[in-house]
Amino acid sequence: QSGRGVLTVNTPATKAVVGFSDGRVFDLGGVVIEPGVTRQGWSTIGITARDGASLAGNGAAWGVIVATGDQENTGQIWKDAQRTSVGRNWGRAPVLIEVIPATITLPVAPARVSVWALDASGNRMAEVPVEDFGGKARFRLGDSGATLWYEFFIGPE
Repeated sequence: QSGRGVLTVNTPATKAVVGFSDGRVFDLGGVVIEPGVTRQGWSTIGITARDGASLAGNGAAWGVIVATGDQENTGQIWKDAQRTSVGRNWGRAPVLIEVIPATITLPVAPARVSVWALDASGNRMAEVPVEDFGGKARFRLGDSGATLWYEFFIGPE
């Protein structure tokens, strides 16, 4: 789509979609990322296995998911509608985040997968439901509280 580019990352341990991805479906080697509608039509969604060889393999894997979009400081004032500068009107903490809606499907049995929404300190704050989608694990980001971060575990086969 002209002027609405998307960058994808597709390695055995890391999958990501960055850019104007609203409403599109990205099959990255069996891991499917489906970004939902966002404020500005763009997001960054990445999943990476820190331990384990692959997101789609037979062995166990543990890692993180990060989903980011629009953000600004509380009280921040943009100088123009195009949001090109805030000048000296940076605002203050806390940072306000857009919670990114997305669906991720992993090519492994759903019984092997657990997902948790994390707080800003990396602590688990809510379990994310994992459903069976034709024998694959499927879960939705954005329904488990205001967060950018998720933890996942794929158990051994």
